[in-house]
Amino acid sequence: MKKKRFIYYLLAVASIGFYACNKDNANFTPVGGELPTHYITIQDSGFDPATLTIANGGSVTFLNSTTVDHTLLSDDSVVIRSAAIVPGSFFFVKPDTSLGLLPVEINYHCVQHPSARGTIILTP
Repeated sequence: MKKKRFIYYLLAVASIGFYACNKDNANFTPVGGELPTHYITIQDSGFDPATLTIANGGSVTFLNSTTVDHTLLSDDSVVIRSAAIVPGSFFFVKPDTSLGLLPVEINYHCVQHPSARGTIILTP
């Protein structure tokens, strides 16, 4: 009889434990989360800042503060490739790459204004 009672007790404790550990993902906010975005302003003469160093996994938001459209393209034509960014609008990019132990430089330019160039440095 004591053995049955003990088994029922263990089952009750286990079911309470399973119920207590059940998480509702709709109300779950992870701690840490994403790295914050960094901002680069597109200006008539180029980018501000022209060189930006961020941690790999970080993101960059380009803000068009001019009166004309701008299209951004990385020198490799892969990592950064935007559509036309209209005045007052933005373009978001998260340039994740395989880093190894060294920083990676992503050089980019404006298609309409090739002399407007910038660099994003990703650090491991």
